Amino acid sequence: MIVKDSVTGSYKFYKCQGHNTVGSRSATIPYVATDVKNGFETWVLDRYPFVGDTIKLYFKASILKYSNLTVMNRTHVAQVDPGWDMDRTNITYVSENHGIKIVVTISPISKFDQYEFVCFGYDAHGRKIEHSLGKLKLTVRDIVLPHFLTERKMVFFEDNSFAYDCEVGGLPIPDVYWYKDSRRFDQNNITEGYKITDDGQRLRIHATDSSFDGLYACTAENRGGSAFRRFNFTYEESHRPSPSMSMSWTTIVIIVCCAIIATIIIIVMCLFCIKKRKKSVKPPNNLEQILMKRRQETEGNPYATC
Repeated sequence: MIVKDSVTGSYKFYKCQGHNTVGSRSATIPYVATDVKNGFETWVLDRYPFVGDTIKLYFKASILKYSNLTVMNRTHVAQVDPGWDMDRTNITYVSENHGIKIVVTISPISKFDQYEFVCFGYDAHGRKIEHSLGKLKLTVRDIVLPHFLTERKMVFFEDNSFAYDCEVGGLPIPDVYWYKDSRRFDQNNITEGYKITDDGQRLRIHATDSSFDGLYACTAENRGGSAFRRFNFTYEESHRPSPSMSMSWTTIVIIVCCAIIATIIIIVMCLFCIKKRKKSVKPPNNLEQILMKRRQETEGNPYATC
């Protein structure tokens, strides 16, 4: 148990004991109450912030082991005045019932802050501890403006629907919004015939009449800026995807295979008919051959008689 002296303001520590007796034997176990892991812990919610973010670094120690803490930045090796930029940095010491905590707030963070933050401390007797208690390292990322990764195009589907694509890149990851005639689509309550997919980067449309005519646009935004793309659609038969355009590779392969099989069947049938016709023509017998030969001889000799 930890009790704060109301006069001196210092903390006093008390141990509680668990005692158990089984038969003729007994055991006593001392216990020290603390919620700090191994006496010290440190954490940050985001180790990879973007330029301009607000970051908080936390360093916490048990007062049973440490009497004070100090946090250094890039000059921690020499343990000298760290030279904090106090226009952007706020260091707060928080006293808790069972521990002490330092909260370092940096806002806005910059690439200049990309280094290790090191915590040193003093033991329970006030002696300086030479080695560091813990470290936090930040990797500050630059902001990348939104930019489109593909050309503007329409994608057609077999159900006669089509889609506009706005595949976009950027850091932080941009938010993508879709509009029709300057009116933004609500993804949670979208009109029938429309569907937003692929993490918001595709607008799929199943146009059934001229009410789908209009100017469509997508906008990608992050803290660095924005990018937009426009599409104009008019409901006409010539603009709707034709069956030949919407056929998949599977359908094309099936059609080609059927055509080849039909061609083979026709060729086989033709060969069968030719063979059957040849069999139907009977060869001449011996008598017919003799008469035909005699006739030829007679026609070639005018003095021959029958």
